[in-house]
Amino acid sequence: MVSPIIIFFAIVAAASAASVSQPHGEKWRNAPPGRRVSINGKEYIFGDVDSNGSLTDAHNYCNTRNMVVLAFDTENEFEQVRQYIQTEASQQNMTAYWTSGMRASDSDTWYWSSNHQTFDPSLAHWGPGSPRQPLTWDACVAIVGPTFDWVDELLGMCEFGYIRHFICEEL
Repeated sequence: MVSPIIIFFAIVAAASAASVSQPHGEKWRNAPPGRRVSINGKEYIFGDVDSNGSLTDAHNYCNTRNMVVLAFDTENEFEQVRQYIQTEASQQNMTAYWTSGMRASDSDTWYWSSNHQTFDPSLAHWGPGSPRQPLTWDACVAIVGPTFDWVDELLGMCEFGYIRHFICEEL
């Protein structure tokens, strides 16, 4: 007769082997392809309803497609993307998206992590109450409906709390 303790350890070992993490980004390699859209000659992928997760998931999803998480280079780019998500994506109840916007707690400078460029001061589309003051914590930026303005969120919530959809752009 097999000891219950041996059976217990066998079950624990099997569960541990089954939960070994996938290689970085592997989870997203076979994720739904998303909707590929060209806006003013630039390619974007708007993740499907099932393509959502943390900010790290967004980076992995985009990287597996040789793209980066969205960073706005111009006012026109922001308005074109905003118009698209207001008309198309919001019809699918997709109302929150990650950007690559970041801020470190030791700086008042906001930047796009995908291209390491600081925000153009004239391009700040903060929603009501954002960015939060005082700026004493690391933060990330999401676009949230119904207006699809920018909101700053505690970096920990970007990684472990909030689930958002993805917008990738070509390199």
